Amino acid sequence: MQEKIMQMVRENPRTVKELADALGLSKQEILAHLSGLPVEAVRTVSHNGRGRPAVIIHYVARNIVTGK
Repeated sequence: MQEKIMQMVRENPRTVKELADALGLSKQEILAHLSGLPVEAVRTVSHNGRGRPAVIIHYVARNIVTGK
C-alpha cells in the first residue's frame, strides 16, 4: 500500500482526503501509512474558505542511496 501511495504522490501532489478516496481508506489509515514512508520533508498548508478547510501535505521522497 505504501508503494501505491508513493507512486500517486510522485505523479501529483494530493491531499490526504484524495488519497483516502482513491484507495478506499480512511484519512487516519492514510496518515498511518504516510508516517512509515521515507520522507525528507512534510509541509502542511491549510486554506480556510467557505467550505471545509483543505489540508495539503507535500511529501518529498528521500534518496535512499545518498540519504538526501
